[in-house]
Amino acid sequence: MSDHGIGDVRQRAVQITVDRAALRHNLELVRKRVPGARTFAVVKADAYGHGAVEVARALDATDGFAVVTCNEARALRDSGEQRPILVMQGVRDALDADTCRQHALWPAVHHATQLQAMLAPSLDGTRLEAWLKVDTGMG
Repeated sequence: MSDHGIGDVRQRAVQITVDRAALRHNLELVRKRVPGARTFAVVKADAYGHGAVEVARALDATDGFAVVTCNEARALRDSGEQRPILVMQGVRDALDADTCRQHALWPAVHHATQLQAMLAPSLDGTRLEAWLKVDTGMG
C-alpha cells in the first residue's frame, strides 16, 4: 500500500461542475430584488477555481466584475471582456496603476500610498477612475 501525500491528485475524488444556467438564474434573482442597482460578479481566484473567463461569459447580465489583482483583471480583458472590472486590492505601485490605465480597470484605494502611485505621471497621460474603500469598522 503506497502513501499518497497531500496534493496527490489521485487522492481527490471531488469533481466540480459549474451550472451556467444556475449562475444566470442566481444573478436574475439578485437583479429582481434590487431593481435598478448595478451588479458586479466577484470572480476572484479564477472564480474560486471555477474559471473566471467561463463564469464571466455565463453572466452576461451582470454590469461588471470584481477581482483581487491586476493580473486577474488582465486575464478577463485578454479574453475580450469589455465590462467594468474593479480591482479590489488596488494598485501596489506605479506599474499596476499603468496596467489599470491601459486596460480601463477600476482600482480600489485603501491607503495613501496607493493614491500616490495612481497620481504618479502615467506613460500616456490617461486618468484613472478608482473606488475609495472606507473602513466602517467591520473589518
